[in-house]
Amino acid sequence: SFAIAAGSIGLLAAFSSRAVSTANERHDSWQESLCRKATAAFDITPRELDVVVLTYRGLSAKKTAEHLLVSESTVKAHLAHVYRKLAVHSKQELIELIDGYRNEP
Repeated sequence: SFAIAAGSIGLLAAFSSRAVSTANERHDSWQESLCRKATAAFDITPRELDVVVLTYRGLSAKKTAEHLLVSESTVKAHLAHVYRKLAVHSKQELIELIDGYRNEP
């Protein structure tokens, strides 16, 4: 019974990750491209990039957490890592940094 439940949870987690991945691929937008360009020189993980993109689009930590199927504290931890890596201290500074890449090739 425990093995069946554990297997089911594993399948659900794999399906959820795949669904989020597929959704992200379909919604690649100019904002995502711009965020990729702005963070390319930094050691940003794929999940941190997801958080950066959603933050740049104006989502709150709570809405980002719902979208990515993680806790709000996980989103805040990712943002803290991003801020440290990019040497910014706020959402506004992050947005300004990304906006600085708008006119670059």
